[in-house]
Amino acid sequence: PRKLAAAGAMGLAIAGMHYTGMAAATFVREPGDDAMPTAAALDPMALALAIAGLTFLILFLALAASLVDRRLALASARETAAAREGRERFATLYRRTPLPLHALNENGRIEHVSDVWLEVLGYEFEEVVGRPLTDFMTPESARRRTEVDWPALLASKELRGAQYQFVTKDGRQLHCLLSAHVERDAEGRFQQALCGLMDITAWRQTEEQLRQAQKLEALGQLAGGVAHDFNNLLAAVLANLEILKKRLPDDQKLRQLADTAIRGAERGASLTQRMLAFSRRQELRPESVGIPELVHGMADLLQRSIGPAIQIEATFPIRLPMVLADANQLELALVNLAVNARDAMPEGGAIAISARPVSIALAEAGLAPGDYVCLTVADSGCGMDAATLAAATNPFFTTKEVGKGTGLGLSMVHGFAAQSGGRFALESQPGAGTTAEIWLPVAAAARELRAPQTPAPRQPVSSPALTILAVDDDALVLMGTTAILEDLGHRVLEASSGTKALEILEDERVDVVVTDQAMPNMTGLQLIARIRERHPAMPVILASGYADLPASAERDVQRLSKPFSERQLAEAIAASLATAKASNVT
Repeated sequence: PRKLAAAGAMGLAIAGMHYTGMAAATFVREPGDDAMPTAAALDPMALALAIAGLTFLILFLALAASLVDRRLALASARETAAAREGRERFATLYRRTPLPLHALNENGRIEHVSDVWLEVLGYEFEEVVGRPLTDFMTPESARRRTEVDWPALLASKELRGAQYQFVTKDGRQLHCLLSAHVERDAEGRFQQALCGLMDITAWRQTEEQLRQAQKLEALGQLAGGVAHDFNNLLAAVLANLEILKKRLPDDQKLRQLADTAIRGAERGASLTQRMLAFSRRQELRPESVGIPELVHGMADLLQRSIGPAIQIEATFPIRLPMVLADANQLELALVNLAVNARDAMPEGGAIAISARPVSIALAEAGLAPGDYVCLTVADSGCGMDAATLAAATNPFFTTKEVGKGTGLGLSMVHGFAAQSGGRFALESQPGAGTTAEIWLPVAAAARELRAPQTPAPRQPVSSPALTILAVDDDALVLMGTTAILEDLGHRVLEASSGTKALEILEDERVDVVVTDQAMPNMTGLQLIARIRERHPAMPVILASGYADLPASAERDVQRLSKPFSERQLAEAIAASLATAKASNVT
């Protein structure tokens, strides 16, 4: 309105000035100017009005043009503001997107990055913008990016799932998948490359752990198979050594040699038990075990194993729940841990043994929900670095000198804990000692352990002469078993397979059957099932070192672990006869 009023005032002033000038002017022809053409007389008033009107028209057009320019300027300003706001909104959205994104120019330098991208690599915005993407890669990834993938991206416009190793600000290496798309204008000129990262480091670690687990599983299968075959060899060796020792002449030197050979075979049997423990195939006899009573009962054994330079401190809470475990295997696990702790403290130190009850509501770290007791063995030794700690439970891994360790101690503990329904965990740092934890499930029906009693002296096991059928596909083992049975005074029938054993049972009267488990075509349990169909009351002994048997086998079959001695076989025969007799009475 002010501009309109000013334009009107100016138009009136200009028009008044012209009107006054024209109204005051008088035009006369000078005498003697006959050469001028004669023209119609022009009324000064009309001329003044025409000039005033034309002035107003010009001013009106100028005002209209100003208004149009103003509207165009406002529209342009709005468009500029909208574009700026759009760019800011895009930048904000780009930076705050929950994905690690970045945009590159045609030289491969970073123009935009999202906040998540910065969080993944640990940089600030100002530290990355304008720098080549390859600055944040390992040399090998940068070379492949520059020489192979970037030209391929420019040529095809897209790149999917390229794997690179990025380096964070703190030096960590991340495995990432990178996908990219090139944006071009209507004329095909490069605008920018929009890229996205996916951090697959955890996935790669899980994949590597799975690969290692598969290797260990395969190694466990191999170890179990080797241990089974080795058990068979040891069974034959021990059987023949025992018989040979009984029949040796009264020569102290020969008997000493025989005893040494037997002890060597028994050490081999102990080694196979460790291998079976690693492969989770050793025979376990779980029962309710009180950890404080067990530890205090084996205190002397532990102290003799580690020597006087190391002190053992055992502390347990009152009324600690009992656990469900094989007491013998738990003792062996504690001895292994104590010996490892001793070796980590060559100058002496202390070993702390403790336990605590733990309840788990949700499944975690391989443990099912339930109640557990965590048995801890901690030392003040040299500790382990991360690489040693990661490989500590691997079979045959050892940091000891050649000949001073089998590398199966911790793997045996790991296998025992897992097979018992728990887990084994290690924590260690260089110079800060090592803490080993054995998690074992609480016994469902815990009962008080009676004070250990001194076992009564073993009496010779004797039984009347019997007809015993020995079944084994290994000729050496079969010969050894036969020799032991004949030395015990029994008549022995031999069968190299389950089918042959069934044929003998049809033709001969047999008092007891002793059979191997792992046999081709027909396993020991399958043979026992066939025998029970025809001879329900037949006493049967299953001789095997494996533990992966049906649960029913524990109740229905007399078990005998390989390798076995003459006394153990005699005791198994007596127990099977007693069980058969009790079943007949029932």
